[in-house]
Amino acid sequence: NTAFTPTATTTYTVTGQGANGCSNTASVLVTVNSIPAAPILTPTDPNCTTNTGSIQFSGLPTTGWTINPGSINGSGANYSLNSLASGPYTFTVRDSNLCTSASSSITINAAPAPVFAPTAVAQSFMVTANPTVAQLSITSPGTPVWYSVPTGGLALSSSTPLSSGTYH
Repeated sequence: NTAFTPTATTTYTVTGQGANGCSNTASVLVTVNSIPAAPILTPTDPNCTTNTGSIQFSGLPTTGWTINPGSINGSGANYSLNSLASGPYTFTVRDSNLCTSASSSITINAAPAPVFAPTAVAQSFMVTANPTVAQLSITSPGTPVWYSVPTGGLALSSSTPLSSGTYH
C-alpha cells in the first residue's frame, strides 16, 4: 500500500501486478475540493431597546453549509443568527463536501447602561425677576430640555419666560 495526498483534481491510473506476473490497470477520478472561506461576521450589538445582539454571516457557500458550533444548516450566501447574549463568538462553516473552513471570531458588546429620566422638584421664582426656562433646574445629572407638554411638544427656548404651570 502506498499512500499519497493529491493536490489537484485529476484522473489517476494505478497498475497492480500479481505474484503470477499478471497485471491490470484501473483509472479513478480523484476530486480535490477547496476549503471554504472563513465566514465573514458582522455583529449588531444590543441597544437601548433590544437587550440581545445578532451576527450576520456572509460569504457562505451557496450550495449548502453547516455553521458550528450549533449545527445550523442552510444554503445561500447569507444568514442571520439572532437573540445572542453579549460576549465572544467563534464559528466555522462546513460545506456540502464536508470541508471545514478556518474559524472566524467576533464579539457582541454589552448593552449600554440605561438612561433614566431626569428628576426635578417644584421651584418658585419672583415674577419681578422675569424668570426664564434657563433658570429651571433638575436634581439629577444631565442637561435638561424643557417642554410645555409631556409628549409631542416643541422644546422650549432657554429664553422663554416662565409662567405658573408644569414644565416637562
